[in-house]
Amino acid sequence: MIKVTELSKSFGSLRAVDQLSFSIPDGEVFGLLGPNGAGKSTTVKMMVGMLTPSQGEIEINGLSVKTEINRIKTDLGYVAENCALYENLTGREHLEMVCNLHHFPLEKIEPQAKKLIELMELTDAADKRIAGYSKGMKQRLLLAGAIIHNPSILILDEPLSGLDANAQSLIRELIREFARSGKTVI
Repeated sequence: MIKVTELSKSFGSLRAVDQLSFSIPDGEVFGLLGPNGAGKSTTVKMMVGMLTPSQGEIEINGLSVKTEINRIKTDLGYVAENCALYENLTGREHLEMVCNLHHFPLEKIEPQAKKLIELMELTDAADKRIAGYSKGMKQRLLLAGAIIHNPSILILDEPLSGLDANAQSLIRELIREFARSGKTVI
């Protein structure tokens, strides 16, 4: 469950988010919609602990983002709108690195990376440098990294931007499957 209460964020005199409140039950797919500059990305960045709210509260699974963000992050997957990758790594190396960051036991790293490579239809590119990946391949790799630790909440900022129809279809199906399993997607 996610609960946002009277959330606001100001940058100097600019009020990017103003008194936003909503709640999202488990297993829901929730869209933050609005024109450019409406505060969607700012809201997401506050939810994942990248920005501090000027006022208001965010609770994720009963924990406050203000005081418990490190505990929250263990059960959160996030793909930013413009996310950088280490382009000298291969896709497989990237996923293995993410597994290490999540403290996977050594014997589980390779099988989990392989599973996500197959799920994201990256098998042919898994051992090629990320620098040679298309935008869609990079987006699928980022998504694989976001779900590799099986989080209960997945937050995607502009997940379909600039993707071809096949990549969009794959990501939409993954989002549906995530929600069907009782997990929350924003």
